[in-house]
Amino acid sequence: MSSAEFYDNFIKVQEASGINDRIYGLYRRLCKMGLHNNSTVFEIGCGIGTLTYLLARKIKSGRIEAMDLSPKSIEYVKKYLAQSNLFLYAGNILELEPQHKAFDFVLLFDVIEHIPIEHHATLFTKVSRWMHDDSCLLINIPNPGYILFYKETNPASLQEVDQPIFTDRLATILGNAGLDIVHFETY
Repeated sequence: MSSAEFYDNFIKVQEASGINDRIYGLYRRLCKMGLHNNSTVFEIGCGIGTLTYLLARKIKSGRIEAMDLSPKSIEYVKKYLAQSNLFLYAGNILELEPQHKAFDFVLLFDVIEHIPIEHHATLFTKVSRWMHDDSCLLINIPNPGYILFYKETNPASLQEVDQPIFTDRLATILGNAGLDIVHFETY
C-alpha cells in the first residue's frame, strides 16, 4: 500500500481525534508567536484540516496554503472548509511547490516522523526556499523514545512510516539547509 493510500484510509482516525488538546495547543503556540489576520502560512501534512480550520478562522486577509499526501484528505477539507484565501493541494511535499514564494510560517506538525529520514535534507532545503528573513518554521514531533517504545511493544499502533527523530540529527540537517533552531521545547 502506498503512503497516499494509507492516509486516504486514515481519515476515520483523524475524524475521531478531531481538534484535540494537542492540535489546539499547537495553534495557541502559533498565535503566541505572532499569527495574525494577515499572516501567510504553509501547512505541510494538513490531513483532514483540523489545524487548517483553526488557521482559517484566524487568517482572513492573509494566505493559507495547505497540502497533504492523501487526495481523499484534501477532498475532505474542501468539502468542509471553503475560504477564498485557502489553497489546498494533494501530493508529495518533495515534488510539490506552493504558489506563494515566502511564508511567515511554515508548519510541519506531526509530519517529519512520517517522511523517510533519507529525504529530510531535500525537504528542509526546499522549506528554506519558502521562507523570508522573519519566517518561522514550526516543527512538532513525538518524543523519539515514544516511537521506539511503541515499535517494541505495539507496532500496529504506529503509522505506515513512523520513525524516531533525534534532535541532534535534525539540528544538523536544519543547519545544512541554512535554518537555525531558535527555540526548542519539550512538553
